[in-house]
Amino acid sequence: MQLYHLGEDPGEQENLIASEPNRANELKRELTELIKKGRSTPGPEVTNDGLPVWQQLEWIED
Repeated sequence: MQLYHLGEDPGEQENLIASEPNRANELKRELTELIKKGRSTPGPEVTNDGLPVWQQLEWIED
């Protein structure tokens, strides 16, 4: 995984993933919830056809 502060490092030269584990975990949790809901906007959950298509997201099932 990669984590950059784009306001300070727009060229993505310094990966902060090791120095910001709490922030990385929070962003991963937020992404997981968005994928599970099938949407990033308010409203009811919708079917997300991503898991069979996006094999790199298998960790969500853990």
